[in-house]
Amino acid sequence: MANRASIGKAVPARRSDRELEGSTSVPGSVKEVSLGDLPDQLGFQVRRVQLWVFREFTRKLARLDVTLPQYSVLTVVDANPGINQLAVASALAIERAGLGRLIERLEARDLLKRLPSIVDRRSYVLHLTSEGRKALTRMRAIVYESEKRLAQKFNPGDAERLRQVLAVFRDDKC
Repeated sequence: MANRASIGKAVPARRSDRELEGSTSVPGSVKEVSLGDLPDQLGFQVRRVQLWVFREFTRKLARLDVTLPQYSVLTVVDANPGINQLAVASALAIERAGLGRLIERLEARDLLKRLPSIVDRRSYVLHLTSEGRKALTRMRAIVYESEKRLAQKFNPGDAERLRQVLAVFRDDKC
C-alpha cells in the first residue's frame, strides 16, 4: 500500500484528569499510545479501512441528507424492483425493525414507495420513486468519487486485487 494511513502508528490520546493529577504535563496535552501488535492483525487493518470508508462516505453523503444504510437500501431496491422488506433486511444484514424505520424515512422523502405484495398481502414490496432514481444517481456519483479516493491509497492494481480477494465474503451473511 502506498499510503498506509495510520495503520501501525501510535495514536494520540487525551489524558484523563486523574492521569494529570500530580503530573507536570499541561492539561489537555496529548500522549502517544502504542497500538501494540494490533497493526499486525488483519482484522484490525480491515476494521481501520472500514472506518475510513464509513467516515468518508458518511461525510460525503451528508451533503444529500442521506446515510450510508439509506444509500444501501436504495441501491438494493433499484437493482431488485418489487423486492420485499424481509429480503432487503437479509441481504444487508439490517434488523427488520430498523429497516422499517429507515424505509419510513425514505418514503417520507418520496424516494421510495412501499406497496402491498400481490403474492403475500401481509408483506410489502419496495420500488424507487422517480425522485428516488434521480437522488440515487446523485448519490452514486458521490460514492464513486469516494471509491476513487480510496483506490488512490493503494499502489496501481492493488485495489482491484483487494476487491478480488475480498469477494470471498460477498455472499456471507453477517
